[in-house]
Amino acid sequence: MQIDLPWPPSLNHYWRHLSRGKLAGRTLISEQGREYRDEVSHAVLSQIGNRTLPLNGRLKVWIRAYPPDRRRRDIDNLPKAIFDALTHARIWPDDSNIDWMLVERCDVCAGGRISIAISHVEGALSAIARA
Repeated sequence: MQIDLPWPPSLNHYWRHLSRGKLAGRTLISEQGREYRDEVSHAVLSQIGNRTLPLNGRLKVWIRAYPPDRRRRDIDNLPKAIFDALTHARIWPDDSNIDWMLVERCDVCAGGRISIAISHVEGALSAIARA
C-alpha cells in the first residue's frame, strides 16, 4: 500500500505539555496536531478508501520524506506524528504492529510531503515476530 501525506508538524507543535490548570502534567495533541490527523485521514480515504483497512499482523513501513526546505532536521522525529495520525486514520490497530521501519530523506519539495509504503512482514522477519 502506498500513501502520500502532507508534511507533519514538528513534535513540539504536534503535542502540548500542560503545566497549569486541572490538566497539568498531561500531554495532549495540539490543535495543529489535530488538524494534521484530519488531513491524514482525508488523504487515506481519498487515496485508498477503507476497503483494505485496518491492516492487521506484523507490518513494515518505508517512509520517504521530502522536506519543505533545507533546514536541518532529525529524521528520526518524523515517524511519531505520522504513525499517530495513521493510527487515528485506522490504517492499523496500533503502531506497535510495525516490526520494520526505514526513513529516507529525499529532495526538498515545496510544502514538503511524505510518501509511505506499508506492507506485511514476510519470511525471516515474520518468523522472528512470531517467536
